[in-house]
Amino acid sequence: MDVYKKSRWPNRQILFVSAFIIILCGYLSFRTSFSESPDTSELSIDDITLDVVQKGKFEIKLNAYGSLISNTRRLLTAQNSAVVEEILLRPGSAIEVGSVILKLQSPELREASQTLNQAYLSAVANKRYLKLEQEQQLLEETLSLQQLKSKLKSLSFNASEVEKLANLGVISKFEHLEMVAEQEEVQTSIRISEVKLDKMHALHTEALEIQDTQIAQARASLQAVKEKIERLTVTADTNGVVQELHVELGQSVGAGDQLVTVSRTDNLVASMNVPQNQAADLQLKQQAWINIGDAVVGGKVTRIDSAVKEGTVAVEVALTAPLPTAARPSLAVDGYIVASGFEDTLFVSRPANALAHRKQLLYKLNDGKSKAHPVQVTLGADNGTYIQILGGAQKGDTLIVSNTSHLKKTKEINVLQ
Repeated sequence: MDVYKKSRWPNRQILFVSAFIIILCGYLSFRTSFSESPDTSELSIDDITLDVVQKGKFEIKLNAYGSLISNTRRLLTAQNSAVVEEILLRPGSAIEVGSVILKLQSPELREASQTLNQAYLSAVANKRYLKLEQEQQLLEETLSLQQLKSKLKSLSFNASEVEKLANLGVISKFEHLEMVAEQEEVQTSIRISEVKLDKMHALHTEALEIQDTQIAQARASLQAVKEKIERLTVTADTNGVVQELHVELGQSVGAGDQLVTVSRTDNLVASMNVPQNQAADLQLKQQAWINIGDAVVGGKVTRIDSAVKEGTVAVEVALTAPLPTAARPSLAVDGYIVASGFEDTLFVSRPANALAHRKQLLYKLNDGKSKAHPVQVTLGADNGTYIQILGGAQKGDTLIVSNTSHLKKTKEINVLQ
């Protein structure tokens, strides 16, 4: 019987191919290591950013952004329930004292005004009627007193004649006594009438005072409603601008609801936000520079908010220089606050990935700017644009400030012009 023997050639072929691949990879790696050494590299000058080390005044600046606000703002609110009938001025409009901003309407107030006006007129009419009644009562009482006095005068004359006749015996003394008694009775009635007349004057005066009080109350109530109706016309109480409108046409508002915010324009301040990571350097009275349109205006920090909101700290800057014509409330502005500074120190444009108060490997160009070599530079304070140099470089040195992190093992860079 024939026995088939499997050939070993395929296994040998696989071994030969594997060995060839390993040798080829080793050769390529060896060649690469000699052709591109990590000690040197080439960069075009157009692909890098250079800066020259300077020496002079160096300020630590805290970047800030925000808007102008008025230091004097007035919030006008509704005095009673009403409906917005007309909007005459909108945000940004210039205003003077008395400028009409809004007009409201309130049927309830109109109706109340008519009712109170009728009550006032009725009170005035009641006083006139009361005075007529009092005058009539006084006339009647005065007439009655006059009649009693006339009767007393007649009785006095008759009593004298009767007394003479009684003494002559013509008439009895009893008749004389009756006449004397009647005379005394009339005298008593006169005294009572005089007292009544005096009291009537006092009572009439008090009644008129009471009526005057009712008239005054009715007048005050009517005046209060009239003032409320007048306040339905919302006017400015200061010169400036309309900063914010809180209502829309046809909207119903209640007492105390916000209507409009007005601001003066002659005392603007800058409300700025400083990033939380820079807020530790903030202090009151620090110098600030605010960009308002094309102008740069100086100021001083007057308030620092104690709370952090959305990663920023609110700062208020009082502007100490005349403002440009473009300045107005709510205008967006930016600028910086001078936290501290150095009068004479080295600094350079902030290199990529640089951190303040750290050491960093930077590349310094030679005098011909054809080669660059690594130097260990000690960095100091950072103001966002420039960074202080404490050691490792001198004034006039040219450094590469663009990103060179991929060249950290390179000992020499050939700069291609």
